[in-house]
Amino acid sequence: WLLSSTECDWGEVNLFNLPDVKCNGDVVVWLKLWIDGLSGTIPREIGLLRSLTFLSLTANNLEGTIPKEIGTLTLMRELWLKHNANLSGRVPTELA
Repeated sequence: WLLSSTECDWGEVNLFNLPDVKCNGDVVVWLKLWIDGLSGTIPREIGLLRSLTFLSLTANNLEGTIPKEIGTLTLMRELWLKHNANLSGRVPTELA
């Protein structure tokens, strides 16, 4: 758990040849956490990942509203939130 690696070393490549994490240097640009059994709310701190171009939180157990901080991710090209039955709200207009 407390290894000397960075988040760029997390995850693996799945059946569809999609990695869990992609980085440009040491900056996270891709985060795929689908079907990972996540529960709770999407933290507002997601907005700190300013270089994200892809975020998938599909098919988890997320609840609450989509945080407005997702709207600060201006490089985002794909946002996948489907199949989270208790997640509500709208995608911020900055991304729409």
